[in-house]
Amino acid sequence: MGVHEKYSLMNVIERELTILLVENSADDASQIIKFLKEEIIKPIIHHAKTFDQARESLTRGFHYDVILLDVSLQDNTAGKQVSDLGQLANDIPVIVLCSGSDKEFTAKTLSPGISDCLRKSDLNGSYLTKSIAYNLEKKSIAHKLRDSEERYQSLFSFSPIPMWVFDVDTLKFLNVNEAAIRNYGYSREEFLNMTIKDIRPEEDIEMVESIVKANKKSGIFSWGEYRHIKKTGELIYVDIKSNLIEFEGNRARLVLSLDITDRVRYMQAIEEQNERLYEIAWSQSHVVRAPLARMMGLLNMLSLKKTGKKEPKEILELVMSSARELDDIVRDIVRKSEVIKNYKE
Repeated sequence: MGVHEKYSLMNVIERELTILLVENSADDASQIIKFLKEEIIKPIIHHAKTFDQARESLTRGFHYDVILLDVSLQDNTAGKQVSDLGQLANDIPVIVLCSGSDKEFTAKTLSPGISDCLRKSDLNGSYLTKSIAYNLEKKSIAHKLRDSEERYQSLFSFSPIPMWVFDVDTLKFLNVNEAAIRNYGYSREEFLNMTIKDIRPEEDIEMVESIVKANKKSGIFSWGEYRHIKKTGELIYVDIKSNLIEFEGNRARLVLSLDITDRVRYMQAIEEQNERLYEIAWSQSHVVRAPLARMMGLLNMLSLKKTGKKEPKEILELVMSSARELDDIVRDIVRKSEVIKNYKE
């Protein structure tokens, strides 16, 4: 017996256990109660002589850690009674006690309603104590698993971030949370009749299929930025993080989808602004210098009175033309600067 089994057995021996014993034989009941008091330090034993008495105890809300049930196979209704008792017991372990000749038949016919089946002749070998320990431990593990699943479901359902689960083979949505329904505009029923391709732009579908296929082979966790489409047709940008899980027997991925549309559009606007700043800088360093250089050359000709064949009036007209060109360039620079200023405001 391993360390974990020993610990479970000691818990049973030392803790206060409330036990419902269903036994119609006074002698057998006396022996079982004596055995329990010898094996377990603090047993609280309720003795019911009939199925009806046991049923009444359970319906009245008594809490039991375990039910020990004697089955008389001479009663043709035993199977039905055990089944009914099992439903009332809910998740309380039900251990059937039978005679040696009845054990195989009992185990086969009553297995859906019982946790274990023991011969009464085996009680002196501590088999009953071990069975109680095993079934209580199994119940504890089941409760922890159920609690874990409920916590997962709560985190999934009430997360403010859109989340879903999809089948990695069919790409069908298997589950979606409320945030995904609100953000994408599809109802739960619509989502569950769609695949992840239905929320992607047509030109991105081949890439999506390729990524899912690669992730099936290469990694549990994946992330990246992608484009999605809402039910309204609006294109959004999302930061996707996903993990490989098993969901209801399917190989699946749990996905978190964070809408980063505002951030992406802001970055796009910054890039456009930088492009305008570059155009302004280029204009200042190149375009402005051309008419300015012509004006300086023409004015220099007038000051030195080296006009050649050109009349001073003609030179002044050329200066004026260059000045107008320079003015147009400056106006264009001011216009582009105003666009950047308005964006910042």
